[in-house]
Formats: sequence, structure tokens, C-alpha cells
Amino acid sequence: MRRVSGLLPATFFVALCIGLTGCERISSEQRVAQTVAIYEVPQAVKRTIDQQSHGGSVSAIEKWTTNGKTLYEVPVSLNGRERELTIGEDGKLVAERSGDDEDDD
Repeated sequence: MRRVSGLLPATFFVALCIGLTGCERISSEQRVAQTVAIYEVPQAVKRTIDQQSHGGSVSAIEKWTTNGKTLYEVPVSLNGRERELTIGEDGKLVAERSGDDEDDD
């Protein structure tokens, strides 16, 4: 068997890496999301939104389910500041992120 220069194995390795990064792994943690209106969220979630938004505007609520749990991501804008609330189906505030928390990639 004739040996090929070192370029071929390196090229193959790069192509393999590029190909693998495009593949998505489907698992039980796959996130299924949909946009919902404020009147479509459970009453407990609406109460938390009202309490946490402090009169700010709410837009494009995203409902998603992962590992059997339903969560709502709620973007809130107030006085030029952006926040994102993550609220459980039971109305509990799970997480809160402000526009200042964004990573500068």
C-alpha cells in the first residue's frame, strides 16, 4: 500500500470535524417551543408576569417543554431596559436575565 502525503489525513480530519458540527443530536432534552399570547398562559404564569414586569411591555412569549417540564420565556421592556423572565407552569420564577447579562462574543 502506497503512503499518501500528510495532507490527505489532515484534510480528512478537517472535513470530518466540519461535517460533525452540522449534525444535531436528538435527545430526551430536545426543546420544543412555540410563541403564545398572554391570554394563552396559565393564570399563575400571568400573575407572575404582572408582578415581575412592573408595568413594562411584554412581547413574544415563548412556551417550551423540555424533559417533560413546561416553561415560559417572557421578554420584558421597561424604561429602555430589557429583561427576560423564565417562569414555570406553576407560576414560579425560575430565572431572570437582564440585557446587561448578555455575553459580548
